[in-house]
Amino acid sequence: MFAISPSIVRQEIQDSLYDLYKIDDTHQTITRLGYNTEKNMILDDSIDINRVSYFSDGKVLNATLWLTYGFNQTWLLENSGIVSFGMLVDVNPNPAIGVGGVNYHKEIQYPSPPDLPFKYISWTEDTHEALSSGEHRYLRIEHNYNYTKLFQQELNNSAYGLAHYIPMSLDLNLLVSPNRYKVMFYTLAYTNNSRIIDFTSWIDIPPPRFNISTSSPVELRPDQTQNVGIVLKSMAGFLPPRVISFTNLESHSGIQVMLPKGKLNEVANSAAPIPVNITIPHNTQVGEYTIPIQAMISSGSSIPREFIGAKTYNSYVPPESFTNTTADLTVKVLEPLSFSQWFKEEWSVYGGVISLVAGGFTAGVASLLFDRLRNRNKNNGNQNTKISSGLNNLDKKSGSPFN
Repeated sequence: MFAISPSIVRQEIQDSLYDLYKIDDTHQTITRLGYNTEKNMILDDSIDINRVSYFSDGKVLNATLWLTYGFNQTWLLENSGIVSFGMLVDVNPNPAIGVGGVNYHKEIQYPSPPDLPFKYISWTEDTHEALSSGEHRYLRIEHNYNYTKLFQQELNNSAYGLAHYIPMSLDLNLLVSPNRYKVMFYTLAYTNNSRIIDFTSWIDIPPPRFNISTSSPVELRPDQTQNVGIVLKSMAGFLPPRVISFTNLESHSGIQVMLPKGKLNEVANSAAPIPVNITIPHNTQVGEYTIPIQAMISSGSSIPREFIGAKTYNSYVPPESFTNTTADLTVKVLEPLSFSQWFKEEWSVYGGVISLVAGGFTAGVASLLFDRLRNRNKNNGNQNTKISSGLNNLDKKSGSPFN
């Protein structure tokens, strides 16, 4: 009996516009094709991914690639040597397993790959396992006519004569039903010794959930401020992602969260706790608050260069892609202190210092008084000695009535 991967409700991601890459195998270069760069408009626009929707019942992952302008099947099949689309799958977080982190590959291609045991000049669909040594093992091969029929039906129904979506599915049983994995979707057209490819970012399944952990509990009273370190953590036990920046989202609580010396979104390239300053306004109601914080995190390599055989190619594109996620920072607002509580709390902090200062002051005053009394007694003693000496001298001169 097969295990079951996690079920997920329909999800949707948006891919960047004009983010195709030209992989020139002759000159060994990778270049991003922007809107203003020299490009083949018909070919490039036909495979530019706009969005991807996907869902799973735990047994099959179903996905739809939505194209920005529409898939011009007739032109592509006549003018491109190879047309393919599919998904790359990573079921092991160890990047050394597989080829550049890719463990499995689902591919739909026209015409058939040359290493298949049979040849068809038509659409073929296969799922294969990618080995770290570079070879691959076919797990399932299908001679699939459905895509030709599907595209033709879409062409007939489209006012522009274009197919705007590409459906595909992956049998998770072939992957031994992983409990978590990530996928990357792509479209590809091969022409003039170059591959034109559009990749999405890596997508985590199930979708990750994050929270913000703090270096110490955030429990403050109105008009109080606290400095804490914050870290973005996965609620599923994954390793903490690399955070590029944190950004404040709108919060109606009025609680302020910012860097000690600037805005919250000035943080860059950090996996360590980020120091932030939290301030509670004086009129904040007592209770527990969740402050939404947006985090930009790295989603890994933007191009699986090793898997596509371009590891050593000169690249003019960013080495990684990024995605945004939202997590909550929990802040507990306590009741304002009564005077006796305030005095007790302040005394617990400053009482020792005050006692020390007061003790020193008392000792100093006592010492000063003692010195004054000692000096006074000394002066009085000297004065009495002088008086006694004077009387004795007077007795010697005039005689004493008691002699």
